[in-house]
Amino acid sequence: MHIIESEYKGFCYGVENAIKILNEALRKYKNVSLSHKICHNRCVEKKLKIPTFDENSCPDAVVISAHGASQSFIDKVKKKGIEIVDATCPVVRNKIETVKKIDGVLAFVGLKGHAETISTTSSLSCSVHIISSLIEAKKFIKNNRDITSAYIAVQSSFSEEIYNDAKNYLSTKINITQIGGGICMECLRRRQDAQRLSLCSKSVLIVGDEISTNARELLNIAQKNCPSYLVSDDNFKYENLVEPIGVISSSSSSYETYSSVVERLKSV
Repeated sequence: MHIIESEYKGFCYGVENAIKILNEALRKYKNVSLSHKICHNRCVEKKLKIPTFDENSCPDAVVISAHGASQSFIDKVKKKGIEIVDATCPVVRNKIETVKKIDGVLAFVGLKGHAETISTTSSLSCSVHIISSLIEAKKFIKNNRDITSAYIAVQSSFSEEIYNDAKNYLSTKINITQIGGGICMECLRRRQDAQRLSLCSKSVLIVGDEISTNARELLNIAQKNCPSYLVSDDNFKYENLVEPIGVISSSSSSYETYSSVVERLKSV
């Protein structure tokens, strides 16, 4: 088969670094738990077999995942005398630390319930409004007519289109100040490459898990130009694929998984 490979063939730096820190913790401590999924990929979670922390557990250490954790969670773990090992992605950590310093109103554009949204916004003393769409941005303005200015930050893997729509609308109604660095540059570069692949291929495979925001965004972009499919491993149907086939990895899928998908295509 004619395959066009992306330059993005595995984890992003934040996930790769988080897994490296987790493995170091496993060598150092006898009993380790995770704050939640180390990344949004169930194949990775299944392979690691590391339990998530709960109220009844008492591990030697808790590793904070790439998406961070709320300050209240960290304080709860420390109160039990358990060591905290921070594997938060540097991009997310910078966002968390920046947002902590503001005094005023924060409009955070991201998915409600997403681990990064929770870790960034749940322990703030300022007024926080989570916005997931342009419609919600309009509701925010309608329901808060007394607000004349706000800081705006965004989940690092969120939709660039929705973020820009919300930000641009808010900027016509109130004074806004963007903080926290915006959407992760590597996420944006992967999306640009998914766009490139979809324009020079007849089919595109996105290697990733449907629970990953980044994987879903890559799929949405590629599907606008050619038939595109999300696959979590090399156990996928290839009958509907048309050559040339573009292949790109989401930020939470490993190089090993990406390579196995490519090898499966080559064997057909």
